Amino acid sequence: MIVATVYKTGGAYTPEHVRMLEDALGADVPLTVYTDDLEMLSKRGSFARQLTYHLPGWWSKMELFNPALPDDIIYFDLDTAFRRRPKLLLDPVRQPMILRDFNRPDGLQSSVMAIPHYFKAFVWKHWMEGPEEWMELLGADGLGDQAFLEKVSYKFWGILQDRYPGEYVSWKVDQLAGRSLPPVARVIVFHGQPKPWDIPHDRQTWRH
Repeated sequence: MIVATVYKTGGAYTPEHVRMLEDALGADVPLTVYTDDLEMLSKRGSFARQLTYHLPGWWSKMELFNPALPDDIIYFDLDTAFRRRPKLLLDPVRQPMILRDFNRPDGLQSSVMAIPHYFKAFVWKHWMEGPEEWMELLGADGLGDQAFLEKVSYKFWGILQDRYPGEYVSWKVDQLAGRSLPPVARVIVFHGQPKPWDIPHDRQTWRH
């Protein structure tokens, strides 16, 4: 099992954001980065996987499902913040797990996922039927890769908020800028804006 993130060059994220996620996870949780950054690939060695399909933006996350790579994966977006280590990291990856969308109770949100290797081929087969067509069909709503996962695999995903009640919170939807974190919260999801590095340090309540 690997703990992974995706860093695609040319967008809003930088190698510094990879370092920040790595620091937040802790030195005893090695982070594998799926990336097209050649310098990062060279420096990280076995803790990097090359993005090879040149997909734009968040669509690069689809390469997590390439079954040619044998790992079970626990995935975090680069803008994930941690108050304490998520229990997900302590459990084996036996079934696909994903967040329930904080804005759409019937939707999925791919900021955090557990992806067992056996599940990859099913998703990848549907994706490779026509990546360009999928991106055109599902790109307009701004949901990207998670819209595709909803379309082809919704019924197979377990929901992280149900498995780990109270552990996952949304900075924006739960209005955490103006109040303390709930006591059981461990993972703060920063979908959209702001990002964790936009919050003044003295208001980064997950650090307190």
